Amino acid sequence: MKKNSFLLILLVLGTLTIDVLAQKGKPAADTPVTTRINDSYIVDSISGSTKDYRIKSDGRVYTNGADSVESIIQGIGDWELDTKPSTVRKVFIDFSDPVPVAISGQNPSAPFQSASVPLRFISKCAEVGINMRNLTLNQIVQCPLAISLTYNGATYAVRMNANYPGTELVKWTCVAQNSSSQCISWQMEPSGFSDGELKNRGQLIKIATNRKETDQLLGQFYFSFKVNVTNP
Repeated sequence: MKKNSFLLILLVLGTLTIDVLAQKGKPAADTPVTTRINDSYIVDSISGSTKDYRIKSDGRVYTNGADSVESIIQGIGDWELDTKPSTVRKVFIDFSDPVPVAISGQNPSAPFQSASVPLRFISKCAEVGINMRNLTLNQIVQCPLAISLTYNGATYAVRMNANYPGTELVKWTCVAQNSSSQCISWQMEPSGFSDGELKNRGQLIKIATNRKETDQLLGQFYFSFKVNVTNP
């Protein structure tokens, strides 16, 4: 009888230990967020004249789960907006501001000048040791950004990270906290400045379709944008 009781105690302790270890190793859950891609900005406060961003919305905010859109802060602290699964939601992207060959060393060749297409964004802050949830109010950090799109059956990407010389990281700012001092609102802008304008250099790539091919560098382009992310 004592032997059975001892075995039962060991079994219970073992189960509790496994549960505790599982909880410790459990990754943080994704956080649904609302993403607003701004369309234009004021260039002259006196006249009220505006200029369009190179990356714009389709006229509405992007809410996680609505119209099959994914808008989240991942468990590891990266922001992701994916409209590719949606049949109705798109993002406008403009390639009409190429980086000159003399600067980039590449002849810019985009699949289109500008269009509203399904896009996926991911800003990989975790790659540089940053979790967006942990930002303090008004803290500014810089993170990589990757954009993916499909057009006429081909897949393209725009990359802004250290692997592509000349490209620039995006700038994230925590603009609001809750009563527990947790960041609940973020703003993403270019960290670069060219021609009197906040804009980033991004590397356009045509993604290989099989292992026999290699990704093609299609030149670098300037992109202006401002994105606001809020929880909820």
